[in-house]
Amino acid sequence: MVFYFNVWKLLAGISFFLFGMNYIEASLRNLASRTFKLFLKKQTSSNLKSILSGAITTAALQSSSVVNLIVLAFVSANVIQVKNALGLILGANLGSTFSSWIIAVIGFSINIENLAFPLIGVAGIFIALLNHDNKWYNISKFFFGFGLLFLGLDYIKNSMSELVAHLNFISYTQYSSIFFLLLGFLITALIQSSMATMAIVLSALNLNAIDLVSASALVLGSEVGTTIKLLIASYNGPLVKKRVAVGNFIFNLIAALPIFIFLPFIDKLIINFFKLTDNVIALVLFQTIVNVFCIILFYPFLNRFSNFLEKRITTSKMNYLLIDEVGLKNVDNGIIALESDNKRFLLQSIQFLRDVFNLYDDLSQKDNNKKKNLIKLYERLKFFHGQLYNYSIRLLNLTEDKKDVIKINSLIASSRNSMYALKSVKDAIPDIAQLKNSTNEFKYLFYTNAMSKASIYASKTNFLLLESSSSQYFKELKELYTLLANDYVDVLADLFQKGTNAHLSEIEISTLINFNREMYTAYKSYVFGLKDFLLDSVSAATFDDLPGFIR
Repeated sequence: MVFYFNVWKLLAGISFFLFGMNYIEASLRNLASRTFKLFLKKQTSSNLKSILSGAITTAALQSSSVVNLIVLAFVSANVIQVKNALGLILGANLGSTFSSWIIAVIGFSINIENLAFPLIGVAGIFIALLNHDNKWYNISKFFFGFGLLFLGLDYIKNSMSELVAHLNFISYTQYSSIFFLLLGFLITALIQSSMATMAIVLSALNLNAIDLVSASALVLGSEVGTTIKLLIASYNGPLVKKRVAVGNFIFNLIAALPIFIFLPFIDKLIINFFKLTDNVIALVLFQTIVNVFCIILFYPFLNRFSNFLEKRITTSKMNYLLIDEVGLKNVDNGIIALESDNKRFLLQSIQFLRDVFNLYDDLSQKDNNKKKNLIKLYERLKFFHGQLYNYSIRLLNLTEDKKDVIKINSLIASSRNSMYALKSVKDAIPDIAQLKNSTNEFKYLFYTNAMSKASIYASKTNFLLLESSSSQYFKELKELYTLLANDYVDVLADLFQKGTNAHLSEIEISTLINFNREMYTAYKSYVFGLKDFLLDSVSAATFDDLPGFIR
């Protein structure tokens, strides 16, 4: 019974540790985002500066994950180049060892409970009392995370101590180093935190449950396992994000191989050269040396390595764009590719409307909708629009043919209007959630009517893009536009007539009016996006002269 209790205590300690890391990362994203983003952005004029700024920022933030995610965002937005991003990642890997030094120096030399409980107690009260927008809320969250982290470390230490008393850990040291290497990789890949793995290994080493060579192999595997987090984060992202994530994986994998081969010799060299008697300090020093070696190994080749990644990683099923494949060699082919990708953007923007209202045709679509993060999906579509716009501008600079210029400008207007629609739908998400969960029958009925209209407009839009004939485009677009105008007026009239008897407050009435305008602004933008995509310039000009209902 005692044995199983200690196993659960170990798992609880790991959970507290991971929760603490998540709290720290979440608070730092809000607290230091602008300051550190500007710092990282400015310090990328050379590879050496990139590495140093990555190391300094990670050491200050106490989170390589935050820095790595900022780097991915920068490279996705073309703020920095792939080679600079790789330098930042190398530096961040080194900076992350600062956390290990804190654990090694503080975590095993003082009573952690004396530090953890005051942090959790005071910071937790502030978190409960403060508004989420308050700066001190995030500061409290940061210290609360540190408290949980230290509490988790204390649980890990105590449970490991009691487990060592019941288990013969010495027998496990008979396994080869490759077993511990793979174990370190697997644990870190699963729990998504090399720092948590390090805490476990340091606790075991402090109790002499494993020897230094086995612990070093575990840490070496963890260094490779932590790269999986970036690979996952880049999976649905653009190619540049994948290049950086794959580059980080290759860094750690190639650096780990020669170190693993000479692992016993390196550990002896560290102990003898630095005259160390504490294996815990020796292990953290080993981790630091691994990351320094990785920097020395790849620093001279960062430019070539980034070029290698750009040549090798060129396609992605999740983010495949025809414009990437066609390039800018031929204007005619470029326009065809741009039109094809623009159509895909229109369809995906309409699908976003369906996702927001949870509209689906079968159970499989229903299950998929539940898994979607709408904000992340919106950000992906924003990036998609940016790719289309940048390509369109570059294509315009290659031609002076009047027909080509008109066509490209029409496609630019189409994607721009679709982006306007996406923004309006995204802004309406909080109102949709409020109306959907309201106990007021009038507000809930308002939501169900809005959902029904969204289904109708999405279906009509898909029909125009996928099934309608070109001879019917103008007629069907005009009918859809007229339907929107009439619906907008009817909903407002109904709101003023029945809303008075529905016992709605002034704020609730204002919310419904604004929500109605937001949705119909989106629908109008969708229609104009279709107009610019489907109609020729003469028909499009005629359509623009139709009387408007939202100006």
